[in-house]
Amino acid sequence: MNRNKLIMILTAMALMCHCFVFSSCTSAPPTAEPKVPPAWKEGAKPPDRDIEDSARLMERGRKYFDEGNMQPGLFEFVRAAELNPNSSEAYLYIARICRKTGKNTQASESYDIALKINPEDNGITGEYADFLRMSGDNEKAAKLYAKLVDGGDADLKTRINFASSLARAGKQAEAEKAFTGAINAYPDNTDALRAFAGYWFERADESPAAAADCYEKAAVLYEKASQIEKTESSKWMFRFLQAQSFYRKWLVTKSDSDRKKASMIFDGYENCQDELPWKMSARYFLSVLNEND
Repeated sequence: MNRNKLIMILTAMALMCHCFVFSSCTSAPPTAEPKVPPAWKEGAKPPDRDIEDSARLMERGRKYFDEGNMQPGLFEFVRAAELNPNSSEAYLYIARICRKTGKNTQASESYDIALKINPEDNGITGEYADFLRMSGDNEKAAKLYAKLVDGGDADLKTRINFASSLARAGKQAEAEKAFTGAINAYPDNTDALRAFAGYWFERADESPAAAADCYEKAAVLYEKASQIEKTESSKWMFRFLQAQSFYRKWLVTKSDSDRKKASMIFDGYENCQDELPWKMSARYFLSVLNEND
């Protein structure tokens, strides 16, 4: 869908809500059909007056948005984009409102325009990637995340989302490489370790023939997380998850070695003074394992 058609649709959406607000920076009443802006061209610049009027509409729109008044805000942002088609911020806010109101197609199109206007804006890139991932378009999301990761401007959450998007897009080898990259980039943080271990649990469910190997890899990651975690309760949590990995592996292999590994960790909860939320679960798993001793 081209920009002009999108603007017409968004304008109709705003007009239909009957929440019209007269703007001090334009002579046209808000009940009139706004003009369709010209197609955006790189380097093109609207008249200074239009840019100034667009800025005032943006200020008003942001106020509505911050107050939770989405439809009046949408009207202001659409008019701002009409006056200044080079405003990536106007399209970004249009995308946010469409996203909040369930108009995902228009949200995607608006994000796309915002990014075309300002392709070097990492904030737009990251927000658009998050939207695509949550909408299920993991392949396109991964491409945007890759841009941030390759450019060295990716925080831990972005790196984990990148790896998860690759995994959901069926690119397992690339996903595993991305998870490893996140762990190496943030060696003192357990979030990537936990996410990567969760990935191996999902792989075990998807590939029963490789389940034992997947659970072993998860156990290694949880053990590492327990070693670098600083809070005692979280250490116990990762130990529990490590034991659960061995338990799951034992269910597949029926190996006495895996049973003993799981039992040893679960048994350690009996010596823990704190009433941790995993203590009762540990007792249950231990009883099952002991029955098969």
